[in-house]
Amino acid sequence: VSRQFTTDGFGRVIAIASIPSATHPDAVATQQFGYDTAGHRIWEALRTPGSPYGRPALPDPSVLAYSEFDYDLTGRVTQERVHVLETGEVLTKTNVYDDVGGTVTTTDRGAVTKNAYDGRGRLNSSTLPDTSVTSIVHGLGVDTATVQTNSKGNVVRIYKYDTRGLLTNLTTATGVSLYQTTYDDDGD
Repeated sequence: VSRQFTTDGFGRVIAIASIPSATHPDAVATQQFGYDTAGHRIWEALRTPGSPYGRPALPDPSVLAYSEFDYDLTGRVTQERVHVLETGEVLTKTNVYDDVGGTVTTTDRGAVTKNAYDGRGRLNSSTLPDTSVTSIVHGLGVDTATVQTNSKGNVVRIYKYDTRGLLTNLTTATGVSLYQTTYDDDGD
């Protein structure tokens, strides 16, 4: 199967269609994307093969999946709406950004996750809907992540990085290696 990409006048991909071949003769659904004047993707749809390009008006029998996105003035996604076509339900996920406090609060169908970041934009902590907290202490070439769960206490993982920021080692608090790797000069 080969793919055909269609772009708009700004070079943005607006459609991806699969072209059947002798080994894969069945047509595959087409992906379509729409953008606002700032270049943000504001909708995406998966449609039946051969559907004309355009933002669909639901219900539309050619639409297999459909999502919409809203952005703030800095280009961050503030809301994502996924349409459940079978039931007509809209699943909404919102992001609230607190630039002063360095936090992002995400609400996905009532479940709230709060992420806190340091001044360099690195994740410091993440509080999940079940109130478990992952805390991260950043060091030079090493990050220590502590997961505090509701029932089993703390789980500590130590992540070590090379000078390029590539993960080289993951250990427990007692030094038991869980993962170890090396990279060549190209980072492979």
